[in-house]
Amino acid sequence: MHKQTGSPCEELLQQWSAKRELANYYITALLRLSPDAPGALRRKQELCKKVFEAQLSLKLVDDQLQSCYQEFGRESSHAPALLIPVSTSIATLRSSIQPFWAAALIIANSPLTL
Repeated sequence: MHKQTGSPCEELLQQWSAKRELANYYITALLRLSPDAPGALRRKQELCKKVFEAQLSLKLVDDQLQSCYQEFGRESSHAPALLIPVSTSIATLRSSIQPFWAAALIIANSPLTL
């Protein structure tokens, strides 16, 4: 028997949270990837693909969650923030003399880390 949750949107909220954590994990792994490591280019391509897929999946669940909140009359102030499209230049993702600052800038401005 299916147990009733407190809100009809609770399951979507849990999915949204899990997908956000997964996207954050891949972004962090991409930022920490050393360009000098063996197979770094291949790993970077794999991680970029996973980041894209995770963000796409997160956006889909976000849309479903927002629709659920609208359908059941929940105020938008209680809903998670809508995803804001963010683009990161390739120069920012490349290693630099101080890669920490580039990573900190990306993390600070990413809607996934809010």
